[in-house]
Amino acid sequence: MEKTCPKCGKALPEDAAVCPDCGAAVTAGERDAALFTQISAETEGWRNRERRKRSREEWLPKLLIGAVALVAVLTVLLIIASQAENRVLRAIHGGQYEAAATIYWNDPGLAEHGSERVDLAVLEEADRLTARFAAHELDGDTAARDISTLSTIGRGGEQLTDLVTRFRDLAESRTHMDQAKALALEGDYLGARAEYLLVHEDDSDYAEARQKAADCLSDYGDRVIREADKELERGDYAEALRVVTAGEQALLDYEFFYEKLDQKHRDCAALLEENLLKRAAELESNGSYRVAAELLRSHIEEFSLSGEALLAGYERCVAEALNDDLDKAKTEAEQLFDAGRYAEAFAVLDALAERTDIPAERREAVLSELEHRYAERMIAQARERFGGVRDNLPQAIAILREAMHVRELDDIAAYWEELNQYLPYSLATDDYIEKKGVIFRSTSSFDARNGVSYTEGWIWGDNQSELTFRLDGEYDRFRATFAVRRDDNRAASAYFELYCDGELVYTSPRLDHSQTQPIGVDVFLQPCQRLTVRFLNSYTVSGTESGYCYHGLCSPILTKALP
Repeated sequence: MEKTCPKCGKALPEDAAVCPDCGAAVTAGERDAALFTQISAETEGWRNRERRKRSREEWLPKLLIGAVALVAVLTVLLIIASQAENRVLRAIHGGQYEAAATIYWNDPGLAEHGSERVDLAVLEEADRLTARFAAHELDGDTAARDISTLSTIGRGGEQLTDLVTRFRDLAESRTHMDQAKALALEGDYLGARAEYLLVHEDDSDYAEARQKAADCLSDYGDRVIREADKELERGDYAEALRVVTAGEQALLDYEFFYEKLDQKHRDCAALLEENLLKRAAELESNGSYRVAAELLRSHIEEFSLSGEALLAGYERCVAEALNDDLDKAKTEAEQLFDAGRYAEAFAVLDALAERTDIPAERREAVLSELEHRYAERMIAQARERFGGVRDNLPQAIAILREAMHVRELDDIAAYWEELNQYLPYSLATDDYIEKKGVIFRSTSSFDARNGVSYTEGWIWGDNQSELTFRLDGEYDRFRATFAVRRDDNRAASAYFELYCDGELVYTSPRLDHSQTQPIGVDVFLQPCQRLTVRFLNSYTVSGTESGYCYHGLCSPILTKALP
């Protein structure tokens, strides 16, 4: 049987002498009595009350112990959490940003709830890094890397936007400062100035950068002076002045006047003018006036030179060059003229007309002289060819016509007109002063039966028809061809007569319509005022096949009497 306490009834070990709960002594007699004694209802109630009392007494210590244990656990947790936060803070302040990020995100409490202290430390540390970079205590790569790492710790990274922007500004400022120094070392002072002006006002180098930016303009001017001196040493005065002029223009763009550079400009200009006059004199001595004038002109215009000696030298060279050009053109034209190359000779002088730098009166005088010589030569050639012989007129006139193609001159034109009046002219086109009867006059061709086509015009009319022309006593020869153009079964014959001032001077042979060969007419006339041509035939022109006729006075021409 299980051993129990006789007082409280709790089960006891077999060797227990005292109840560990209530402290009552345990004996075998008491145990046996307890087992067999009749317990009353009053005694049982008492025992139940005792049992509940003992239960409370057992529960209360356990509750207290549990509460204490909970507080201890919470305390430990808070201590652990506090230790993680402190470790993060120590890592941040020690510059171990990656370690701080690892501790932070590996701790559940920090990862879930965050830490205001850590966030504040992140912002302060980022601000410190930016300040160190601005003070040149930290290079840009390291500062950028560290700020980037800090932005991953806690929630402070969300608030780093302004600091990151400021750092970027400072980083760009550092780049501009470094670039400015490098450009200055290379001698690119204007480029360096532009970079200095981009240094940020929060940069510790800002004041220095502003001062160096101001110094860059004078440094640039000094560099220009050094470059100009090198050109002067080589004797290239024009290039030295170009260098100085370009430098001055560059500084004017910055509204900066550098007195030392201005003085160097004056020195270079004086040396250049002296050198130009010397070179021009050498060219003039060789007869190269145009080259000398161009040398002076180009430099005067390029550098706006205004020295009196230089301008006077230029005007002298221009005048000499013009005289030389005119003399050369005149000589060349005369050589071409003497060789019979007249058109080329005039082309040389005509080219001078495009030269506005040569006075017009001088050009015209040279040209007029050559034109006079040309007119005399061409007229002389035509006179010689004509020689008073009528048959030579076409060749003489051809000489004048060709001369007019080369140069239309009044003297040549006048002689050409004079000779032309001795050429034959056609009565088929000349104006008549009187007409009788029905007359045909045509400038079309007349196809004769002998197969010849006469193209200088022809005349024919009804029987007894007449045409009268004014000669004014100047013409002494009449020539024509009397021909037949038709043949049919009807009889048709005709002839014509010539009258000078009403006096018959010529009667042609009668020509039958069946006759093939024409009759040539060549009549020398006595000087008269009027010439009349009378037609006589055996048919009516207007009634023959709608006005066509059998006969024609073809190519009727008059020739003016030679003086």
